[in-house]
This record gives sequence, C-alpha cells and structure tokens, in this order.
Amino acid sequence: MISLHVLEVLRYTKKYRGSIRENSVIHENNTRRKNDLHIQLCRTSSFQKSVINTGIKLFNHLSTELKQLDDFNQFRKEVKNSYGTNHCIHLKNILITDRIN
Repeated sequence: MISLHVLEVLRYTKKYRGSIRENSVIHENNTRRKNDLHIQLCRTSSFQKSVINTGIKLFNHLSTELKQLDDFNQFRKEVKNSYGTNHCIHLKNILITDRIN
C-alpha cells in the first residue's frame, strides 16, 4: 500500500508541475530521461529532504502513463490503484537509488 506521505508529495508535485523545468529545457540532448522533471542541485541536506526535491524524484519514477494524466483526481486514483495493489513505494529506496544513478 502506498504511504499517505508519498501520495501527498506526488499530488503536490503534479499540481505544481508546470512551474518545474523538464530536462529537455536544460539541455537539448535526446536522452531517455529528457521528459523527466529536472532535479535541482542540492547544497544542503534540508533541501535534499524538501517536499519539492523529493516530489521530483518520486514523480520521475512514475510510469509515463501516470505522468501524462491531465485530470488531477484521476491521477490520484490511478497512483493509488497502481501502487496500492502491485507493490509498495518505499521512499527510502527511491532516494538511495537516485544517489547511485
């Protein structure tokens, strides 16, 4: 089951996605992650743990189909259905994986 914290962070990121730049705006290279949200440089540990930074990392791990949903309520429902039944999103695992990649 998806944790309430992860769901709320994803909802926040989805809501303000328009104000967050994508990788394609940062560089013109045709990479497989060009449509992901750009992860900002983190100079402090408090910013690394911030809602916006964590939200970007979580949002980038969603499937393309979920990212492209326009309806906010449909997005929430699909995230809960997808990650509530198939597997659990572990925030710690995603954050550790991002540091390695």
